[in-house]
Amino acid sequence: TMMKEYINVTWSELTEECQLLADHIHHAGVQFTDIIAIARGGLIPAQHIAYALDIPRIYTTGINHYDGEEMQQEPVLYQPITESFEGRAVLIVDELVDTGSTIAHIKRELEHHGCKYIKTACIWCKPNNLASPEYWVRIVPSNVWLNMPYDKGE
Repeated sequence: TMMKEYINVTWSELTEECQLLADHIHHAGVQFTDIIAIARGGLIPAQHIAYALDIPRIYTTGINHYDGEEMQQEPVLYQPITESFEGRAVLIVDELVDTGSTIAHIKRELEHHGCKYIKTACIWCKPNNLASPEYWVRIVPSNVWLNMPYDKGE
């Protein structure tokens, strides 16, 4: 395995990246009706995008993958999606897509709830992920671990 490389992301960098992501989505020309923020990391980008693009509703869901830095075998879904999203345009937002299994899982849940139009967005994206998000800002190598400004050295 490659050595882990740690990158510290500042608040101003995070804000800039959120704006770049919002611009990218805006230029795609889709008017989304709803955002699903993947807790916890997707909450700040989701709020930024919702305000920037005037998307009125944010829902949250979450999957626990990590126990500290150790990836768990079975992702645990909490805050399940119970709303019907039929006839709506939904944007799933996370800060980082690593394996892509979280977004893939939530996308399936939404489809199960009648949603036909689903796109996914993240700021950072690791290569060879399952989700292949439509909107992203940066590709980061697999061995990179991002320390967010709100992370207190987890």
